[in-house]
Amino acid sequence: MLILRYALIATAFLDMAFAIESVRTVNSARPFASSSRLPVMSQGHLFFIEQSPVIPVYAPSGQPAFTIELKSPSRPAAIPADAAMSGRGQTAVSFAYTDDTLGYQGAIAIFDNTGKQSSLITTGRFMPMHLCFGADSATIWAAGWQRDAVKRDSEDEQDYMIVRRWNGQGELTGSYVKRSSFPLGLSPGGGFGGRWGIRAARGRVGMQLMSGETSERMVWLELDDNGEELGRWTLPAEHTDGMAFTGGQLYSVTSTWNRDTSKAVWMLNQLDRSTSKWNPVLTKEWIHPGVPGSFGILMDADDDKIVLARENGSILEWMKP
Repeated sequence: MLILRYALIATAFLDMAFAIESVRTVNSARPFASSSRLPVMSQGHLFFIEQSPVIPVYAPSGQPAFTIELKSPSRPAAIPADAAMSGRGQTAVSFAYTDDTLGYQGAIAIFDNTGKQSSLITTGRFMPMHLCFGADSATIWAAGWQRDAVKRDSEDEQDYMIVRRWNGQGELTGSYVKRSSFPLGLSPGGGFGGRWGIRAARGRVGMQLMSGETSERMVWLELDDNGEELGRWTLPAEHTDGMAFTGGQLYSVTSTWNRDTSKAVWMLNQLDRSTSKWNPVLTKEWIHPGVPGSFGILMDADDDKIVLARENGSILEWMKP
């Protein structure tokens, strides 16, 4: 599919509360449409996860880096859910596979910086849907849901912990956040279409969790490095075009496009924990002869920077708040 790249004709900045520095911009060799599943970003790398055990990985330069191929412990192919990269270049990929006796099971595969699998963590009925590495680049955190031992296609009717932690040797070192602390409805740690779900930043592990009957009801929950809950906040209902967690702060982006004037408005927001509202901190406006959804997707944080995808993902911009 041909994806058009639109030039920015005019740019104007309205600085609200603080300045934001554009660090670098790259052209991506693999654009993506906002209407399809977004690639996962971690450590500036893009992981194109589909319903396939083969995952192409693109470097922060926008060029191909390596390809990951999941190997299931059983004969059926593995179904990937999420990927995360450590500061040392290791990659963890969570996936589900079918066991002839036990039904669907969960697992996390570890790969080196060339895409070669080095180890495997099996998680049983716990399905790790969202992954991140801790600040030590060895600890793995996962948010997910647990299958029922009898009704195997359903969520566990018994209480269970939503968040799990493993050390660098693949040993389970902690389980946190009771399912019963959320209302009935969707599994809090379920998947939601390519958006990241858990990230570590400045001594905190933050996660987006569903809370109720629809995926629009989301909670932001934070733990410290020892798994103690620091707080949870209901995320504002306003639609956001992606979020990033860096410097202990949660950012979101909202964007609009006026077909009549061809003006696009992109707004960077910060979560105010005292009010559970998004506070706008920067607005960027430009004339953009494009189409809705082709600009302004906040992919993730990369260290102390945030990464914005524009022009259907053909342009990636690193910015420092």
